[in-house]
Amino acid sequence: MKTLFALSMLAWVAPALTPSAQAVTHTGEIFATDLHGQVLTRFYKAPSDDADRTVVYYFPKSVRNVRAGAKPRKTLFFLHGGGFDTADDASATAQGISRIESFIPYAEENKVILIFPTSAYGWNAHTSYFLRHLVRDCQAQLAIDDDHMVLAGQSMGGMGISREYPWLTDLFSGFLGMSSGTQPSMVKENLLLPYLNGTPYIQMNPKDDEHFADFDDLMRKFKTELEAVETKYGRTATFELVFREGGHNFAPHMEKVETQLDRLFQVPKNRFPKFFLSRLDRVNRVATTAQLSKTETDAAGVKTTVTKTAIVPKVEAQVDETFWIQVKNFKNETPPAPPSSERLLLLVEVQGQEIRLTRREDTLKPAVALLDLNSRLIRMNQPVTVTVDGKVVFHGKVSRRTKLSVPLDASSP
Repeated sequence: MKTLFALSMLAWVAPALTPSAQAVTHTGEIFATDLHGQVLTRFYKAPSDDADRTVVYYFPKSVRNVRAGAKPRKTLFFLHGGGFDTADDASATAQGISRIESFIPYAEENKVILIFPTSAYGWNAHTSYFLRHLVRDCQAQLAIDDDHMVLAGQSMGGMGISREYPWLTDLFSGFLGMSSGTQPSMVKENLLLPYLNGTPYIQMNPKDDEHFADFDDLMRKFKTELEAVETKYGRTATFELVFREGGHNFAPHMEKVETQLDRLFQVPKNRFPKFFLSRLDRVNRVATTAQLSKTETDAAGVKTTVTKTAIVPKVEAQVDETFWIQVKNFKNETPPAPPSSERLLLLVEVQGQEIRLTRREDTLKPAVALLDLNSRLIRMNQPVTVTVDGKVVFHGKVSRRTKLSVPLDASSP
């Protein structure tokens, strides 16, 4: 693994929330950009899932102007934990407020904007689509430095990062998962390939997790599988598994957390990787419900199982652009009826003046890929060759001002 400077809803009881030290102000559906030094909340509904959410945020007093157009500022997005105990908006918001307060000293010292979305639905299949909409909304209103935008999360939120990292490496400049593991279903080659594109990910777990002792084994197994993919493709992942003293709650160990954030914020977003997985996703799922349960033990040692119903929001979204490639499906522009999920995965490799596109998964049969080529990828004054599944689909010089359109199948227009 390369170091950076070489450069489910979980059923557990959330830690007791301390009373907020800040007066929390609700600001409707937009950011209150004139209020600094306060923990604030706003409402947000992403087009992808139509779910009502509360976003907790903080603008440091050390920054005079956070409005779009002002000097861009480093921004930390954070996914909270809580599992069973955050299955409604009020408790999820309380968890977000509690967590953001731990980062206020760091935000003030380093002039970092804090954006902590909350979720009463866990951080599951809807998360990557929701975050794309939320980030776009934040960028329209706030002076966010797109090159220094980190996503962090703890426990349930850290699990969300380990699940969604493969689909968000083009959106954030770095990732920090804490006190969390991953699911065995995520340890597949197609989901490990994005770890080779250069977007840094630090997983920091405690040495003594009193809630989830299996997280460390899960992450060690994950790292072993990732090392096998590194060897197979002859590339090095910017993934690190590190450990700190203490238990599940990171708040008493903020110095360790801040050290990792400093490292991540030093690495600007890699906009033009030469090895990555491009995707075209079309998802249409209806809202459902899920039964959550936990076991409580009273003072007499009697165990009682408590259950509650959580809403799993609908997901209706399309993602067709990854880094410098956009995929167009001209044959079927009508979204499929729910429940449905269609996907194209292309492994993109640049070697000298050759760009190789290799299908890894394809249920869409799209027609055209648009390549936004750049001098950081190839020499623009020399001919370039593009292959799809080993077949040459373009050879010649390219314009500096237009995207290169290449067919992905023989019947493309």
